[in-house]
Amino acid sequence: MPQIIAQTDPRIVRLATELDITVKRLQWMQGQLGALQQPSVGPVLISQAHRPAAHRPAPRVPAPHPRPAPPAPTPFHPANVRRAPFAPASFSPVPAPNRPDRKAAFTVARVLAGAGVLVTLIGVALLLVLAAQAGLLGPAVRVGLGTALAGGLLGAALWLHARPGGRLGAAALAATGIAAAYLDVVAVTGIYHWVHPVAGLAGSGLIALAGLALASRWRSQWLGIALFAPIYVLAPPLADNAYLLGGFVLILAIASIGVARPAAWPWLHVVRSVGTSGTFAVLALAAGTADSLPVLGGAVLAAVVGLLAAADPAARAGRCWPLVSAGIVAALPVLFAEIGAPDWAAAVAALALVASTVALGLLPGTAPSVRGTWFGVAAFSALIGSVVAVPGPWLAAVVLGLGAGALVAARREPSACWAGVGLGAVGLLVALGRFGSTVTRLDPVAPASGSAAAIATSALAVALAVSAVWRLLPLVPTEARAVIGVTGGGAALGAATALLANLGSALGGTEGMLWGHGIATVAWMATGAYLLLQRRTPRGTVSTVAGPTMIGGAVAKLFLFDLAALDGAVRVAAFLVVGVGLLAVGAVHAARSQSRP
Repeated sequence: MPQIIAQTDPRIVRLATELDITVKRLQWMQGQLGALQQPSVGPVLISQAHRPAAHRPAPRVPAPHPRPAPPAPTPFHPANVRRAPFAPASFSPVPAPNRPDRKAAFTVARVLAGAGVLVTLIGVALLLVLAAQAGLLGPAVRVGLGTALAGGLLGAALWLHARPGGRLGAAALAATGIAAAYLDVVAVTGIYHWVHPVAGLAGSGLIALAGLALASRWRSQWLGIALFAPIYVLAPPLADNAYLLGGFVLILAIASIGVARPAAWPWLHVVRSVGTSGTFAVLALAAGTADSLPVLGGAVLAAVVGLLAAADPAARAGRCWPLVSAGIVAALPVLFAEIGAPDWAAAVAALALVASTVALGLLPGTAPSVRGTWFGVAAFSALIGSVVAVPGPWLAAVVLGLGAGALVAARREPSACWAGVGLGAVGLLVALGRFGSTVTRLDPVAPASGSAAAIATSALAVALAVSAVWRLLPLVPTEARAVIGVTGGGAALGAATALLANLGSALGGTEGMLWGHGIATVAWMATGAYLLLQRRTPRGTVSTVAGPTMIGGAVAKLFLFDLAALDGAVRVAAFLVVGVGLLAVGAVHAARSQSRP
């Protein structure tokens, strides 16, 4: 065919040759483009299939007239091309993305695998417990069958993992085998008492570490979850007592932070935290007086493990909230265990938990939202510890002291300030419920009237109100500062009234309490006058609103309470002092208003 074309016209032959060279160059360029889009490991070697053919001269044909040949194209050579960092890809279709039906099938496979793990392990537990209760088989046979099953499942998992598509099935088999071995050790220690508890705990720890090491090698968080979750459900019937159960659960918790970085497997730590906390919460609620202290110690250790995992940099930066949630859940059993523990142990545990959560919030790189979460947990822990460990008459004083201390130590940290305000608000409510009657009844024989607890509570309430205004005013928007000032000032004056009334009751009985109320009314008036007449400052708007509000409160107290409750010289003195103060404040304020430009 080329000979026939060449006899027709030699130019057609030359054009066909040039077209052949161009096509091969385009094929080579297509191979290089595919290599860039699909990177692979290894050096680049340009294959002969993708290498364009060298320039082939046109076949000789007889020509009637000699013509100058056209300039030949520059021959292509691989040396003239820069070596690409990737190997050229073969001309194969791009794989289609995962379709929803594949994902659904994979999810169904995981559900089925998890169900298989649980059902198999329930069978192992039944073999170890119910067979022992029914007298079926001998103890050695039961334990041997469990061990053989665990070894067979693990061997099958190792074999299946090397096969294509066998990763999920291998993870399920491995989880079942390792969990069965763990339960076997629990039964040998708790039911048959063949080994010492220390040896049993050590063996279970090694099994848990081996299982997590295998999960880390296979990079399968699902394997760790499938290993942990059934143990928390099936271990309690196999443990002989609460001590062994708590020990086996703690071993699992400790093993969870010894293999992989917590942020790499956050959901494993969520499962660990829920299982450990649930176990210790049940143990704490069911513990007697003799068992309360060990259970509290185990709960504290479990909380330490959870807080260590929550100290991961990713959790501190707010990029891994499951770890933060797991840390919060891990701290809850301590609060349950404090209920039945001795007061001193509950106080120590509460202090340890508060110190740990505050320290966690102060770590470098902690996001504001995470810091606020940990300070909130610290405030709640301090409140529960106070309720459990502090006697009733002093509870309000302790909570108020904690709130005021948090505000003073906050150093303008917003989350710490609001945590202190929350504690203080609860303390004020407790104080009103316990000591409100000592102020409003004017009865020196009322419960706790003039007592040391009432006086201390009132003084700490004044300190809380003043420190709250001091810390919160720079933090809130300008338009909200008046509300903060009026609220805090009102709380401070109310607490000051309670302090003066209780001091008067302690010093002079009923007469002293009356004088305390009269002095409190004058204090309200003096504070309002000071705020109203002070020079303009950045907080001048707060003073302009709070000053008249407190003066109005003093006048209202004078007519609504003092006029009916006070008598004799106290009533006269209160009216005279407040009246003269009103005249003086009005005159000074009018003079200043007229002198301003």
